Amino acid sequence: MAEMASLPAGPSAPPLALGEFMTSGGEPKGITTMLRGSRNQGVARMVAEAETQGASAIIAMRFDTSELGSTWTEICAYGTAVRVRHLP
Repeated sequence: MAEMASLPAGPSAPPLALGEFMTSGGEPKGITTMLRGSRNQGVARMVAEAETQGASAIIAMRFDTSELGSTWTEICAYGTAVRVRHLP
């Protein structure tokens, strides 16, 4: 099971990337915020899909990323949806 979320990257992204990092001397907070939001969106979609299939848990959850052209980055949240069953 996998769910995706995308965010702008490259030249069309807000002016947050390397230049901000280098001039601020710290974490590029704008990019961190965008990435966190996209990861949360991917996880929420994955959980919703697992629930529609009757799953009660997701195990071995991971993230993967890939570039879509020069302007978007895809974040994929995936794992194995399972039904937990109590044994007698």
